[in-house]
Amino acid sequence: PVPFNIQIEFDGEPRYGEHDITITVRYKDSIRDEIFLTHDATIFVKELSNSDEGSLDQTMIIIPIILAIGAGIYIMRRRKKVIIEQS
Repeated sequence: PVPFNIQIEFDGEPRYGEHDITITVRYKDSIRDEIFLTHDATIFVKELSNSDEGSLDQTMIIIPIILAIGAGIYIMRRRKKVIIEQS
């Protein structure tokens, strides 16, 4: 079995809720006969929640902290090297 995703596209604004869809699968078997399989289904499209829009992404906080720590270590090593050379 080959996993796959099906993207849902709407003409215009997305319509949330229940939708009746038809999935048609077309393939060729080992003797190269073309086969069509049709499957009717009902899907439910959930409306996206807006609760995550205001929160900051953790990587946007962690990266500057790591950069600040790296810069601090670099400055401390340079100062220590200058002090040793002056002695």
